[in-house]
Amino acid sequence: MRGEAPTHDLFMTRSLPLPAPTASALVGLTCLVRSCCPSREWWLGAGLLGLTCLCWGGCRPSACPESCETGFVCDSESGRCRPQQLESYEGTAPGRFLELAATDERTYMAALEPREQQILIGSLRADGPQLRVLARLEELESTHLALAARDGRAAIAWRNRRGDYRIAERDGDRWRLRSAIRLEDQTYRATRDFDLGIDADGGLHLVFYDRSTSGLRRLMRPEVGPWRLESIDDGQQVEHTRCSDTPSRGVGRHPDLAWSEGELFVAYYDAQCRDLHLARYAGNQWRVVLVDEGSALVDAEGITSARD
Repeated sequence: MRGEAPTHDLFMTRSLPLPAPTASALVGLTCLVRSCCPSREWWLGAGLLGLTCLCWGGCRPSACPESCETGFVCDSESGRCRPQQLESYEGTAPGRFLELAATDERTYMAALEPREQQILIGSLRADGPQLRVLARLEELESTHLALAARDGRAAIAWRNRRGDYRIAERDGDRWRLRSAIRLEDQTYRATRDFDLGIDADGGLHLVFYDRSTSGLRRLMRPEVGPWRLESIDDGQQVEHTRCSDTPSRGVGRHPDLAWSEGELFVAYYDAQCRDLHLARYAGNQWRVVLVDEGSALVDAEGITSARD
């Protein structure tokens, strides 16, 4: 039409997505200005008015999702989820329930602070440990922690009140909490008997005594991918006829995990036969040997005392 300037979407740009209410309001204001201003100048007025409204209501940061990913919190200024900042621990490092793990770069430290009911994580320095509060003890079921470090990476594991294991990993220069370990098609019952390790490729390995199977099992997760669960020793890998006519019902207590020349080894205790076992993962399968024999038949009281 004669005298009508070409249209310009000055405020409806693709690089600045607007909430629906803001966009609707700007469209309405555009129509209002067009009806009131001369035909040759309506688009200029609409553009100026649109920019004003945009910076008044549309330039504000968009809100965070309803729930940020585990280990992240909503930043109200940017409107984005960011890694959770751990508060510094200013007290004296507790002397109980302490775990250490060393790499070439640093020595990591994890501890439980029973008075303040906190899980502490940090590193050792020449002037003493530098610790931060990782989590509260409401999420903790037992007083056992497992700490692992390798090639600049570190991770810590504990058992929560729901009977799941939880993991926190050092991601760059930050510690990040992970969701509780749960599997879609498998179940397990976490106990206080567990250990944690990191392989050369960055995968996590959590070996533990599973109360539901009374055996030793492994939760494994590659650096990128889901958790997997497998059995290491269900009580039938070693001959048990000398102390029982049935498979052992207490294999996997007090596991201790280590690597040697790229192979994974787990030493653990048979609470029924009172034996020490060693499992070796080689050739994509577990091989279990009896390292040290304990006493002969033990009754229920003997099993209980061994477990405690």
